[in-house]
Amino acid sequence: MRYLLGIVCAIAGALIFTLTLSSLVAGWAVGNASFESPDQVSNYEDMAFIATSAFGLMFGWIVGWAIGNAMGLDSDADEADG
Repeated sequence: MRYLLGIVCAIAGALIFTLTLSSLVAGWAVGNASFESPDQVSNYEDMAFIATSAFGLMFGWIVGWAIGNAMGLDSDADEADG
């Protein structure tokens, strides 16, 4: 059950970070660097956007895992009972 809660929170975290923070971080990262070609700008902006979204995914997973652990939703205990 803890895995399910982790997955749901990971999806929610990725969605929230993607919709709110990713574009802001990508714009900030591109604005604070200098580039030689427009392709470099695009690649750097894409990398910053994806990295922020991936961080949101990991953050959500950790939060969901911690909540599941605090609620006593230990998957090992469930398997031992069955």
